[in-house]
Amino acid sequence: MQTSRPPEETAAPAYPMTRACPYQVPVGYEELRERGPLTKVTLYVGRRIWLVTGNEAGRALFARGCSSPATRPPPT
Repeated sequence: MQTSRPPEETAAPAYPMTRACPYQVPVGYEELRERGPLTKVTLYVGRRIWLVTGNEAGRALFARGCSSPATRPPPT
């Protein structure tokens, strides 16, 4: 069985998203949370990363030390 893939902009939406109000979370973040605790996004520099949107998944990943809050690539 062959499955179709969503368009690239749907598969990895731009992050961060613009805010309509500086005191509220952007509307698109709710859509990211609905996808699940981990979702792929595209940073403003074009780099794709995994964004953690679930508290439980975030705590588990940071406790294991296998993730980082950094948005910059590691130095080479």
